[in-house]
Amino acid sequence: MAHKKLTEEEAEEIRIDLREGVPVAEIAKEWNISVKLVQQINYGERYLLEGYYYPVRTLRARNDRLRVAGDDED
Repeated sequence: MAHKKLTEEEAEEIRIDLREGVPVAEIAKEWNISVKLVQQINYGERYLLEGYYYPVRTLRARNDRLRVAGDDED
């Protein structure tokens, strides 16, 4: 999937979703972007904001899905 060009406002909405614990795959689907792009935003590799602390949220792989570290669902 080619990277969709996001506005800075859209990237901030994605950071908000990440802070609120929305699953990465759900964010990607909602914004019609790749999971990789969501991860890159999370880690400040794309759409970097100066003075912002990264990662937005600590992610870990679990059962082929990305979750918030410490999330005990399932």
